[in-house]
Amino acid sequence: MPRINAYATARAAILLTSVGLLVNPGTAAAQGCVENTTRASGPSRDAALRQAYETILRATDPALWKTWVSTSQRIGEAPGYAVRKLTSKCSAGGAGQICHVEVTLCKN
Repeated sequence: MPRINAYATARAAILLTSVGLLVNPGTAAAQGCVENTTRASGPSRDAALRQAYETILRATDPALWKTWVSTSQRIGEAPGYAVRKLTSKCSAGGAGQICHVEVTLCKN
């Protein structure tokens, strides 16, 4: 029977949290809009922002995420959605940078 290393398990849990797997769907359902917030880490600010934004798109609509990945991959764009209230805040930590991103996406 394999032994579970508590330290490795705790590090894995922190890593999963920091890469943005915890997405909080928002409450703005008016006009087909969804508010999302997440945080992610990466070796650079750009990498952390991209990871957080990509996580939000994937949680909002997997088809949206697939289209975004195969087209622009620009933060602030979401094919088929209007992007509103996009904010981000980054700081040192995690694997280099941690970014918290909030965005409202409204279906076109």
